[in-house]
Amino acid sequence: MRVNSLGETTVARKSRVWTGVLFGLLLIVPSFVSAGAARIVVVRSSALSVYDDGVRGFQDAMAGSNASMSMETLPEDSSVAQALLDRIDGEKPSLVVAFGAKAARLARARFKSVPVLFCMVIDPGEDLSYGGISMELSLADYVDGIRRSLPGVKKVGLIFNPARSSSLTQEAKALESKGLMVTVTATSASEVDGALDNVKRRAECLLFMPDPALFPPQAFGAFLNQAIQKGVPVVGLSPSFVKAGAVAAFFADFRNNGELAAQAASKVLGGESVRNIPVQLPTKVGASFNLAVARHLNLAVDGDAVKNAIDVVR
Repeated sequence: MRVNSLGETTVARKSRVWTGVLFGLLLIVPSFVSAGAARIVVVRSSALSVYDDGVRGFQDAMAGSNASMSMETLPEDSSVAQALLDRIDGEKPSLVVAFGAKAARLARARFKSVPVLFCMVIDPGEDLSYGGISMELSLADYVDGIRRSLPGVKKVGLIFNPARSSSLTQEAKALESKGLMVTVTATSASEVDGALDNVKRRAECLLFMPDPALFPPQAFGAFLNQAIQKGVPVVGLSPSFVKAGAVAAFFADFRNNGELAAQAASKVLGGESVRNIPVQLPTKVGASFNLAVARHLNLAVDGDAVKNAIDVVR
């Protein structure tokens, strides 16, 4: 039997070596376990309650996963917001899910090694051309929602500037050829009054599509009052339009947007590159109604549509 300089036998020496190996493994294994647990950071563009349903939809859909999740809200101060993003980047989460356009664009610009999915963005644009869920509906979706919910509407009017809204032209003309839409063009805010009169003669309501050249944001309230005075019901794109005086609004269902984001998140956590995930359109449509304005304009609103509405002003 051999004895080393420490007076150990061969058996004792081997026992000591294996004890050290096992102790080392005990130190290493927890780090592997924690490294394998996915961590998601949800970043909201602001504290506005509009994001609540979308975030809840995402959280509920991810409840069955093993991923941990934390929530952050971007401060209004840009320097403080950047400091928050710097901290998140330093923590190296598995995935960032950004709710709203502000969070989506800031996160994409800041994070280079952390994948970013976006959610609840109305008009993604070229800088958000992959890896997210859009809130954008097609004109056909709007027209279908209007005709189902407002039985008195046969044709939907649309005022748009071809120079700024070329993407609408083809779809609008297709709906017009089917007798479902009336399109009226305008190139400046000064032409909107005449265009509104044109819509009143040829359609039962106006679908409002935002365009700063035609409808300056600061003049939106005045435009709605003008439309009501002319007896033209206006349909908007979010509940805020309804509260301002639009008779109805149709929009992507917020919770559905969050659920779709959860499906995309599962793909990313499963190893798929966020760049390989195309922008997905919503699969459910929400609605909001202003019954006081509808009564003023003698416009009927379907009872079932009101029951299923996300928000109703009475």
